[in-house]
Amino acid sequence: MSLPEDYKEFLRLKNGFVVKSPDFCELEYEGVDDGVIAFYALFGINMKNPNHYIFRQNEDFLSELDFIDDK
Repeated sequence: MSLPEDYKEFLRLKNGFVVKSPDFCELEYEGVDDGVIAFYALFGINMKNPNHYIFRQNEDFLSELDFIDDK
């Protein structure tokens, strides 16, 4: 599995991003049921908080997305 090039560049520049206040963010996206995607972090590499470490998240949760092609 490989990450999209634009996300790799983001990781090189910022190594992730965590929303501190109000503790999540909503982005409008018509491709989902409610029209918004809520998130609190864009995961990085070797993060201090293991919950923000992209490879750990993939190991823990990727199997739950088996219904999505090319995840």
